[in-house]
Amino acid sequence: MFREGLKRAALATTALCMLAGAAAAADVQELRYATPAPEGTPWGKFLNDTIKDVEAADPTLDIVPFFSSQLGDEQTALRQVVRGRIDVSGQSGVATSLIVPEFALLGAPYLFKDPAQADCVYDAHIRPIFEQRMQDAGVITLSWVEVGHSYISSKVPLKVAADIKGVKIRVPPSRSTALFFDELGAAGVPMGVVDMVPALKTGQVDAIMTSTVYGMAIGLPKLAPHTLVFRPTHDIGTVTVSKRVWDG
Repeated sequence: MFREGLKRAALATTALCMLAGAAAAADVQELRYATPAPEGTPWGKFLNDTIKDVEAADPTLDIVPFFSSQLGDEQTALRQVVRGRIDVSGQSGVATSLIVPEFALLGAPYLFKDPAQADCVYDAHIRPIFEQRMQDAGVITLSWVEVGHSYISSKVPLKVAADIKGVKIRVPPSRSTALFFDELGAAGVPMGVVDMVPALKTGQVDAIMTSTVYGMAIGLPKLAPHTLVFRPTHDIGTVTVSKRVWDG
């Protein structure tokens, strides 16, 4: 997946340079890029590096990143991209399923046999299936982004399946994930990433399911020190540009 990730990074840079070329004869064009990722995460560093490459290729393009959901949670930001009010966004597969509901199937727990199978599916098969659906929904896909496995941070130890029964766990707002935790007997609480830390602090939830890298980046272990590594999903996100902006 790492080699394919580099290829996709190059493709994303090329695609953004195409936008830059379209603006070459005009004044500097500002594109707002919304992402839930904190700047210090691998996704934030990748974005900053990509912006430098694009702006070096054509100084008429000014990409302004808004990290840590500054323009709203990822679902809200993606809606604004569809409307053309935000130019570019990066978001999880859960948020992507807001505009292409079938995308949620990729987040079904234990869908893949192992990481190698997930890499094969994501690298070779996903784009042809979803590309037209994404365009019909109002966005152009620039790249896939590795999100990785999910895990649980909790206030109390969760060692076996029986421990999860009745525990209030933040789960991604995806039907497939909610059904999984219903089967385990947990009190799953679907919510976006913006709301989950306040919910943990106020006691609305006692545990959070999220991607491993993101959870560590925002300091979840300090709030919920018990870590359950059970890798139920192997997730990807999307980098999308508004079709209105692209066509213009």
